[in-house]
Amino acid sequence: MSESKYSEDDAEAKTPDESKDDGPIISLSPLIASFAEFATSEAFGDDLHNFEVENCRPFNGADLKGEQNLEWTDTFNRYVELIEGKMEEFCEEHGSTAEQLFKEISEVNDDPLVSGFLPQVLMNCEYTHFLKQMKEVAESEDNKDQAVEAAAKLQEDEKNISGVYKSTGDFNETNFLLFLKHTKCPWVLRKLFCKTAKNIDNVFCVQDETRMTFKYKMKFFGSKSEIYILDNRSRPKKNIWNVEANQRAFRDPDTGTIHVILDDHPALGPGGQTEHLFYNEIDADGNKTLVWDQILKDPSNEVEANSSMSFIHEETAGGRK
Repeated sequence: MSESKYSEDDAEAKTPDESKDDGPIISLSPLIASFAEFATSEAFGDDLHNFEVENCRPFNGADLKGEQNLEWTDTFNRYVELIEGKMEEFCEEHGSTAEQLFKEISEVNDDPLVSGFLPQVLMNCEYTHFLKQMKEVAESEDNKDQAVEAAAKLQEDEKNISGVYKSTGDFNETNFLLFLKHTKCPWVLRKLFCKTAKNIDNVFCVQDETRMTFKYKMKFFGSKSEIYILDNRSRPKKNIWNVEANQRAFRDPDTGTIHVILDDHPALGPGGQTEHLFYNEIDADGNKTLVWDQILKDPSNEVEANSSMSFIHEETAGGRK
């Protein structure tokens, strides 16, 4: 893995298990916590992925805010039937009913501090979440083409991070768990995030002088898409956890590093912020890599937590330049 700007020494000296029960934690009901784990099994994930790929075509280029397409509703109903079958299987094992499970899922989806942490399947039981996810799947190839084109146009700018990347699967789990803990991610979901963070794919980055578009997919948690305006102006925006915070972004003219800062983070104390850094490095094998650092500072609680992960540029994998 490329050497991050922030070392492991910056993190608190705790193992993942030691950070399990301390700190502020948003709770989940036992039923939802158990279903979250059930819904992130390989078999479950494969069934959902196959459904998305086979049914996503009508969502390509769709205006989700416009007139609703009856075909979308039909696809959603068939998706719900698939999920209901899985839920019945789960409920039989846990002495519950599908009605009770749906009720608790609905309640969790209404809480923005929790819903952003949940696996995709729980969120997609709600119609608008389902539409967004299907649109992302449908437009994945288009997004990839745009990233490849942007990288080709700007290849003379060595600091530009445009391109298509794949995860190295290499990151410090202890640091990542600490970062999630301090952003109030429920413990059971921290474990799931660590499992999926090793397999992030469809990483597409398009950057120019004024903005950066960053898209990626986390298995079980669905596709994420972010657009950062690089003018260092603060704007209210929902972060990757679907929580609104004041966000600003800029590109360091000397290093080319993209800084994305969430000021007054709602999960932290007064003055608390998280900062995400995106930059390129060349690893020991000659691969161009995208490094994504996550930095958390909560001065009122005397807390700092740093994490990092990296992705290999697909066109330079294996040392090709």
